[in-house]
Amino acid sequence: MVTRRAVLAAAGTAGLAVAGCTPDGDGPAATPTPGEAPPPPPSPRPATTVALRAGAGAPSARGVSAFVVDTDGVWANPYDPAQVDLTVTFAGPNKAELTVPAFSFQDYEPATGARLGEPHWLVRVAFPVPGRWTATATLAGGAKPLVSAPLSLDVGPAAEADARGFVRVAGGGFRYDNGSVFHPVGANICWSRETDPVKVLADFDRWLGKLGGFGGNATRVWMAAWSFALEWKDTGLGDYTARLRQAWLLDQVLDRAHRQGIRVMLVLVNHGQFSRSYNTEWADNPYNRANGGPLAEPEQFVTDEAAQALFERRLRYVAGRWAAHPALWCWEWWNEVSLTPISDAALAPWITRMTRVLRRHDPYRRPITNSYASGATSTIWRLPELDFACTHLYSADDAGRRMAEFAASERANAAGKPVVLAEYGASGGADDPGTDPEAIGWHNGLWAAAFSGFASGAMYWWWDEYLEKVDGWRQVNGLVEFLKGERLADYTPTPATVSGDVVALALTSRRRVLAWVRAGEYTVAGARAAYTEAVKDALRRNAELAYSYQPPTVSGAALSLTGLADGVWRARWLTCDGGTEVARGEARVTGGKLTLAVPTLVRDIALKLER
Repeated sequence: MVTRRAVLAAAGTAGLAVAGCTPDGDGPAATPTPGEAPPPPPSPRPATTVALRAGAGAPSARGVSAFVVDTDGVWANPYDPAQVDLTVTFAGPNKAELTVPAFSFQDYEPATGARLGEPHWLVRVAFPVPGRWTATATLAGGAKPLVSAPLSLDVGPAAEADARGFVRVAGGGFRYDNGSVFHPVGANICWSRETDPVKVLADFDRWLGKLGGFGGNATRVWMAAWSFALEWKDTGLGDYTARLRQAWLLDQVLDRAHRQGIRVMLVLVNHGQFSRSYNTEWADNPYNRANGGPLAEPEQFVTDEAAQALFERRLRYVAGRWAAHPALWCWEWWNEVSLTPISDAALAPWITRMTRVLRRHDPYRRPITNSYASGATSTIWRLPELDFACTHLYSADDAGRRMAEFAASERANAAGKPVVLAEYGASGGADDPGTDPEAIGWHNGLWAAAFSGFASGAMYWWWDEYLEKVDGWRQVNGLVEFLKGERLADYTPTPATVSGDVVALALTSRRRVLAWVRAGEYTVAGARAAYTEAVKDALRRNAELAYSYQPPTVSGAALSLTGLADGVWRARWLTCDGGTEVARGEARVTGGKLTLAVPTLVRDIALKLER
């Protein structure tokens, strides 16, 4: 993954704080404990009644609807299904049926983050179709199950914001339920370093608002110990009472993402929790035997029966609470599992087992993936339980020159499944706002990834330490606009030959070509060299530094493609910062070959070519 050095020392160890994550193994200075002290639990008593009532708002298709389950039962641990197994079954048109677990919910005051009211049982559901539905709650575990009176529901049509439905893997890429294309274009926004819940949400409001405002539609969020994890050293194992505020905060983040049209890849486990070498949090992990857990070594997490049973319990809660949320894009099992001592041979049966559990509690079958660190290779993405591959790249190499080779290798490892470039950066540290104030590195990664066969643009990592400082979010807009009306899965990466000081990447289909042509010097390295010269010049003149990178203008370049159908093709050249048309014309393909003059450019330009 990444690097975040010594930020915990500045943020403190309480509340929601950022953790350090470094490729050389430097971890956080301390492990935060964002849980709150829960109220004393009432004495347990068996349930004698169960009833179901509608929550706020009229239910509608494809959005999330909430229902309250009332019962007089009290349990020592309401998260343990061996004590309380509470589910709700929804029966609808054409014999449709969904059964979802209820979960213990505590509300909080948005303005202060203070506890609001008492814990109670909720169930969330996303109705796939409108019409007449019936809901029934069942409380199992006693001598005889308790069943509520049926609740009749008139589910309305989907609201405009929910009409597309959920994201699915289809045809080598991603589609929504309504068939429209989902091209993930966005950045990581995994956590906030703030400790005050109100400030945490202010951060996400700002970041998601910027990303969504420029058309970005994808991000990643981690359920890490310092952010949204349900259990850690402050909770022990299998009881999430002290982390209900973290769960509520994740609700709020998903709601905010949904309002911005952004889909969230939710990371369930980060590598540091079970690593002794990289960003290690093992000393604070409640699964560690030293903390009362069942494991002597972190790699036993995927083989120990007690640990697996506890994680299954957590999955039930996670799926019950968030599987129905319209902002959820997919589940990611592990961030960079290759940085743990867990081998693929041990991980594969764990993924198979846990996927069965997750599918049992997630009736919508949200896509599932898993990620590896930059430079790691694996064929585990070929498991049928993983719907697509998720890879990371940290490299100072020019993306325009390296990305195609990297994408081809990762696509081969994934054996035909879509591959998302879910983390991207130049190195284990944030880019320098001084030398690259316009986010050239991310810009090139975004375009190079999309034109090299990835199912996404490159999702940049340094959201708070770089993108916010340079207001780099705007970089997504050009690619988003260019991809409108396209479907990347319909294209094949194709070698492009260029003359002049440019690099080019191309995608071809039977009747269409997409190409990205970039000035050879429009790179972070070029900007850094120009910055160095500007500093030297300022020192020579004893003047203030005046720096703005302007790559050399490129004229007279040409782009050549082969393997095209003979005949007349129509070409449109577009800017990469919003899709303004620069030039258009016709060109004839003869013998499968086409050569086009590239318009004069300073940075980059994009081409759409069709028969």
